[in-house]
Amino acid sequence: MIFLQPVLLLLGALISIPFIIHLVGEKRYRAFSFSSLKFLREIERDSLQKLKLRQWLILFSRAMWIAMLILALANPFFSTGAGKLDPGILLIDKSFSTQQNDIFISVTEAFQKEYTKWRVVEYNENSSTDTLKKTLNEYIANNKLSKPNIILLSDFQDNNITHDVLNIIETLPAHYIYVPVYKEKNNTAVSRLNIQNDIQNGNRMSTLNIHTSSTQNTIDIPSVYVSINGKGAGRAAMSRDGYGTFHFNPGKTEYVRCVVRTSDDDYPADNARYLIVKTYQKIKLLCISENTLSGYHLNAFTSMQRIDAMIISPDALPSYNFQDFDMIWLSDLYVLPKGQQEILMRYAKTHPLVISTGITLPDTPAWEHVVGKLTPAEQQTGFLNISALDASLQFDGYEPNIFRVRRYYQSSADSLYSLWTLNSGDPLLARHGKHTYIFFSPFLFDWNEMGLSPYFTRALGRFIESAVGNEIPQYVTGDAISISRPQYTVITPGGERHTVQTCFTKTRIPGFYTLEATDIHQDIAVNIPEGETIQLPVSLDSTKSFPWNETCFEDIRNTVKGRNIQTLFFILAIIFIILEMVLLRKGEQTE
Repeated sequence: MIFLQPVLLLLGALISIPFIIHLVGEKRYRAFSFSSLKFLREIERDSLQKLKLRQWLILFSRAMWIAMLILALANPFFSTGAGKLDPGILLIDKSFSTQQNDIFISVTEAFQKEYTKWRVVEYNENSSTDTLKKTLNEYIANNKLSKPNIILLSDFQDNNITHDVLNIIETLPAHYIYVPVYKEKNNTAVSRLNIQNDIQNGNRMSTLNIHTSSTQNTIDIPSVYVSINGKGAGRAAMSRDGYGTFHFNPGKTEYVRCVVRTSDDDYPADNARYLIVKTYQKIKLLCISENTLSGYHLNAFTSMQRIDAMIISPDALPSYNFQDFDMIWLSDLYVLPKGQQEILMRYAKTHPLVISTGITLPDTPAWEHVVGKLTPAEQQTGFLNISALDASLQFDGYEPNIFRVRRYYQSSADSLYSLWTLNSGDPLLARHGKHTYIFFSPFLFDWNEMGLSPYFTRALGRFIESAVGNEIPQYVTGDAISISRPQYTVITPGGERHTVQTCFTKTRIPGFYTLEATDIHQDIAVNIPEGETIQLPVSLDSTKSFPWNETCFEDIRNTVKGRNIQTLFFILAIIFIILEMVLLRKGEQTE
């Protein structure tokens, strides 16, 4: 059986048009008398019959492709049964953006009432895709289902979790349906926020770099307002494409709490970003080096007023708590005990770790997962230059070719982001992951000239300042906040107080959370994930997508119980169009 929308009257009317034109427009022949027919070619009866047959075939083809197009637009289904759907899986997106949409919440409740016997599986931006895939597969296997029904309710934002979920369900042996519930109101949100400190010439000004995104492709210049330590500081200068800056003096407090919001927004809960930064305190740097005299980066550290560097030998590592330092600098690829190396890599998950390659390469693969396989670059007859610095590291007076380097290493790693680039195209300073940095050069006066340049000290200081960032570790909604205290109090953005023994997990509301204990008072910023700010939705298969409306349940029932044959009718329409064109072409050749 075929389920069609009420278009049958239109179908009949349109199909009849070619027949009416054919009958009304049929040629009427007049008789003429000829004195002689000896010069006229005798027309055989079967030729006339073929001509009439071709005309009827053209008429039939024209009527059929019109009919096929109308049937395709009616979105037909071939039914294999009737009644209610067999119980399946109702997969619900519980990410931050959907929970700020009242329409989505009501639609979710309606689906759960409609499918009371279905297995409900929820996920959000913090869910593990491996766990989600395992849950779905276990349900299918335990219930011995050959092709169960899966309905996915989401706003289908174009972010990582959406793509991961789509990849999972599209590989399952299941019949899946998408129900998108999009945001229908205006939404302009602060999608990214970071701070940059200007420490040149004793300048104590800080700069907030801001980016906003919107549901509209083209927007007016957004209105963005900044609060510093709970007080309104002013309006940021923004461009039409959503980028802007705000300059402020952080003052003498130890920490600065920044809040950036947009105005005229119908979803105010997700249009703000929160940031906590340290003010201008000295950066505590732990440098690990066997020779305190040879590395010219060590000499540079001593000339930087904002750097408080402590230089120790690799053997002294167990005596120090890495968490007491803002940055760790490993002056060579030392062969460290496995436990010490693991501690360093754990430190690098939240703090900057810098690794210099050293004079000789250790005969061990222990560092290859970070720096790649290193090989000495070909010996140069003269010095190479650093032709480019990353834009965030540039400074007044910097010009390309200002640093000269003779010896460096090349890496096989393909996941490096170059911060200092040589004119050979190779990176001299690169970032691996989020917090690990690599200098591909042995830092000795004997081999390079950079240490003789005051510009090197400035560039190195700029890099350290940027890498440390002076930012307190940021959390996103849903993250667990832990602290090494037997008991402490958490104060939420709404003022609620919670006594916690190990970790605090109720972080679904963005804002500032305060941790209090006997010897600690710490503020933590919790933001919605960047992927949950405003983005365009992903592109979905139209044959499996049913945006929410009054007939949604009926459409889903028809779809899941049967098979959508819309594509078949489109193909048939194309076939009949081609057939008509071929017949018309043959008619022209005959004439």
